[in-house]
Amino acid sequence: MWIRVVLLILAVSVTSGLLPHLANAKGEYSTGGIHVAFSGVFASPNWEDELREEIAEAIGGPALVSLGSTGGFDMRAGYRFNERVDFEMGFEYLAPYSVDVVGLGGGQASSWMYYVDFRLFLLTDRVQPYIVLGMGAYHIDYMAGLSGVARDGTDFAPRLGGGLDYYIDYRWGLTGEINYVIGTRRLNERDRLAISFGAFYRF
Repeated sequence: MWIRVVLLILAVSVTSGLLPHLANAKGEYSTGGIHVAFSGVFASPNWEDELREEIAEAIGGPALVSLGSTGGFDMRAGYRFNERVDFEMGFEYLAPYSVDVVGLGGGQASSWMYYVDFRLFLLTDRVQPYIVLGMGAYHIDYMAGLSGVARDGTDFAPRLGGGLDYYIDYRWGLTGEINYVIGTRRLNERDRLAISFGAFYRF
């Protein structure tokens, strides 16, 4: 009988100790605080048609233009205010990519961006999809072969997208994101689409 009483007391003690932990486990993934992240980026420029028109106007005739895709990196730091809202500041760099004009030789373009984002989380457990609303200083420079068409500019650009954070534990996790940058003013219609995959750490 005493053995049963001791076992019952032990069971109650263990259960009472575990229940608060289990109840709070979900919340632990979405607590506020500072985090950092680093990702590899694959980007595809979405301004081939605009460049074709610009070159055709410069040379006085039709032009065949091809823009290549590129890779780069993205690094950011942020602060999570609560389980639903997060603020981040980051820098994205894209390696030079080809700008080929048939009959006029090849050129290249490169791009970088300093940005600030708000992330709005749809779920707050181990898997956390989110929406991205941001803006930044967007830079492009390019020269299109021997066409005489070139540009080197920086301007404001909105960033829209979505992503997914997956928590390995309460500090380390994996992240994936797709975002679209909309060029404005000096970089009007010089948009680009980017997909990134990386890891994050919470302090």
